[in-house]
Amino acid sequence: SITNGFSTGYLDLLYITAIILAVKTIMSVNPIVSILFLIALFVNMASLLIFVGYNFIGLSYLLVYVGAIAILFLFIIMLINIRISEITHNT
Repeated sequence: SITNGFSTGYLDLLYITAIILAVKTIMSVNPIVSILFLIALFVNMASLLIFVGYNFIGLSYLLVYVGAIAILFLFIIMLINIRISEITHNT
């Protein structure tokens, strides 16, 4: 079957978690928290791929997206040094 032996309830839980994490990534005001939600979304989607049976694609998803792109985003945003007062101030 498509679930690789797992119950479909686990996959439904991963789908709902992915939607919640995607909305939190978009709606977050703080860019560092938004990147952390994005990393959690990537890990969630990689675990979904592994549960379905695409092990290589799931592990490469973790390696490429979480290991390289998301950490690069996090490094650049922390390098810019955005202050909390600049985020909350409406200019």
